[in-house]
Amino acid sequence: MPPREVSCGLDTLPRAAHAARSGRSALAAFTARAGHAAGATHAAGSTFAARAAGSAFPAHAAGTAFATRACGAAGPSGPCASLQIVAGFLCLTGSLGVGASDVTADQRAVALVGLKAGRAFTSRASHQTNQADQREPERVRSNRAHERGEHSARAQTGPSLPTRSKAAHRYTPASMTSPKHDSDMPHAGRCAIVGRPNVGKSTLLNAIVGQKLAIATPRPGTTRSCVLGVYASTEPPTQIAFVDTPGLERPKGALGRVLTDSAKQGLMDCDCVLFVTEAPRASTPPRVHEGDVEVMEAIQTVKAPVILAVNKVDRLKNKALLLPFIEAYQQRFKCDAVVPISATRGTNLEALIVEIRSRLPEGLLYDPDFLTDRPEKFFVSELVREAAMLNTRQEVPYGIACELDSYRDEADLVRIEGTLIVEKPSHKAIVIGARGETIKKIGTEARIQIESLLNKRVFLRLWVKVVPGWTRDPVKARQLAIKEGEA
Repeated sequence: MPPREVSCGLDTLPRAAHAARSGRSALAAFTARAGHAAGATHAAGSTFAARAAGSAFPAHAAGTAFATRACGAAGPSGPCASLQIVAGFLCLTGSLGVGASDVTADQRAVALVGLKAGRAFTSRASHQTNQADQREPERVRSNRAHERGEHSARAQTGPSLPTRSKAAHRYTPASMTSPKHDSDMPHAGRCAIVGRPNVGKSTLLNAIVGQKLAIATPRPGTTRSCVLGVYASTEPPTQIAFVDTPGLERPKGALGRVLTDSAKQGLMDCDCVLFVTEAPRASTPPRVHEGDVEVMEAIQTVKAPVILAVNKVDRLKNKALLLPFIEAYQQRFKCDAVVPISATRGTNLEALIVEIRSRLPEGLLYDPDFLTDRPEKFFVSELVREAAMLNTRQEVPYGIACELDSYRDEADLVRIEGTLIVEKPSHKAIVIGARGETIKKIGTEARIQIESLLNKRVFLRLWVKVVPGWTRDPVKARQLAIKEGEA
């Protein structure tokens, strides 16, 4: 049943609260407990509750607007706007009825948490209405050169990646559309995606740009090179050059130091930093993950706004558990905005794009069809390495690299020959497998992915070579892991 049009004024607040609470004694008790845990007068808790309610209700336009408008409600001029949004959302969920299949008790509870947290500001809301709508002064566009990516200055001439119109869109979430904004002025800039290993940075990049640019496996340290992917929208005009970076952690060995340096280089000259972490398990105490401390130290050296994206929120049934988790991060590290997301499901990605766009300078940087500055050969070698990592175990995946020996683009076929590099002879035997079964499986899986990327038939032949201790040699680690010659 479609929602009725509702008003978001302060006069609707008592009626909205009553509509959401009527006949829901258990929900009211849950809300009371959650409000106590979040802190009844905590503005940041109110803001996050508002965002969470919008992200939990992505199917309706009003839910998206709710999450978007709540982004600035934590400031001293924003409580009135926060109350209006909470009131509107409560009216919306109340109008759908208690039995609506797409509105859960958790969604209403989160909205009520925001209501409880915002009531402390009710007495001051009347004289702050005009202040809440004031816009931030326009940022002067930076005159520095916007780099396309870590290696863009040394980019070689080579086959280009398919344009957006021809690219496969299987990574685009169904709920991901061009975000609406009140400003029609074009905005563009560079946004570095940083975080500890295995929190979903590469998956997030692929979901936003709508194509698989960065490989992703369940193993930490999969990303070794900074990968540029440009998100483009016409309504409103937006270009965001996302730079996916290797996971930041305390380096172990030469390869670890090379990857850490690469990640920190990706932070240079960025207009915005997207700090990605993951939502805790239900049984985990609300505290800052020790792996994120290294990320916070690296970000502190960057003079750019920081947005905290809490990924994998879909694994938490009770969204109220995120409130103390977010509060722990805000006490430890100051960030300009917090957006709960799920990269695999596309949850709340619209709100994330709006947050980033609002912090970018005006203007456009790229051609409309520009997607990345990396050539096809780079992505082909990465897809081969991904297949090898997924089909090997223990320490073998972390010591695998891939080099392309031959790449010939013919009329209806691409002929590719490549070499998988390992550290030990025993690793070579594992990669080849009994009667060559493992290397055959790696080649088949990689070929399917490459054909999807290039939209052509592919002939792929793979070899395996041992380069003893290459992960402990800084020169070889930079050459094989960063792929400086393939930018």
